[in-house]
Amino acid sequence: MKLNGGWLAPVLALASLTLSSAAPCRTEDPCEGGPASGPWRLPILTLGMGAANGRLHDMTTDKTVYRLRAVLIDVPTPNLSNLQGTITGSLDDGSEGDPEFLVAGTYSGTLPGGTGRFQMRVSKPGAEATIGFIDGSFEDAPGDESAGTFAAQWRLCR
Repeated sequence: MKLNGGWLAPVLALASLTLSSAAPCRTEDPCEGGPASGPWRLPILTLGMGAANGRLHDMTTDKTVYRLRAVLIDVPTPNLSNLQGTITGSLDDGSEGDPEFLVAGTYSGTLPGGTGRFQMRVSKPGAEATIGFIDGSFEDAPGDESAGTFAAQWRLCR
């Protein structure tokens, strides 16, 4: 085969130019996120249990993507005007079967107002790697009969 001056050289050059100028492949962003909100019920007693149940919404459509179900467990503090605890629970998309994700985190705040902040890490069941977070604030006046509320931002990257 003769490459210089033959017919094969222009064909190879054209093929090389076509391949090198091809548009890069588009990949879909593997992350999702948006606002979250719902009822927040602080534990009433020391070492008691409370609950956070809410919805995680898609930031563009505002549709519910996951439902949060979590247990709040009080952790005693030496300062009686502070509150803190742990959070464990799950995120479910409403389909049949087990929850899609697990959550674990902490909350802290002040009394008597019952306001504070929380952070949760998100992982897949059976895995330890963190693939997302839920960060927000809560308000739940202790001692009343009604639940308070929380507002947060969430992000998951699969």
